[in-house]
Amino acid sequence: MPSFTVPLTEAGPVFDVVLSPTVFLTEKRRASGLAVYSDPGTALIDTGASQSVMSADLEFIHQLAPAGNVLIATPAAPAVDCFEYAVLITFPANVQIESRLIAVPHLKHDVQCLIGRDILRHGVFTYDGRSKSITVRF
Repeated sequence: MPSFTVPLTEAGPVFDVVLSPTVFLTEKRRASGLAVYSDPGTALIDTGASQSVMSADLEFIHQLAPAGNVLIATPAAPAVDCFEYAVLITFPANVQIESRLIAVPHLKHDVQCLIGRDILRHGVFTYDGRSKSITVRF
């Protein structure tokens, strides 16, 4: 079972990820002679979030087609219409998961991606208070 462990910092379980087109789209673009690019970023595990989100400002989104629309509630507005995209997320230790992420207009704290329960439900999430670390196994 692939896994990764990250330290629990003052900001929470924060770690580096790479967000990319799905394997299918990557192969399709390369077969057509088109460039494929990814965005490195910082992710935060948010067990209070039912769905995972990414910053709408990420450049790699321009090569994707939306997989749908989602209305989300934010502190500033009760309903914001956002696009949802199929994405390949590369976690630490090269653990890769394909999932749908909602592109939201503003994420704070220098975070480009929030990992919510929609992704965490596919694995085992362990908090080790003694070592102040989080381990996720998929």
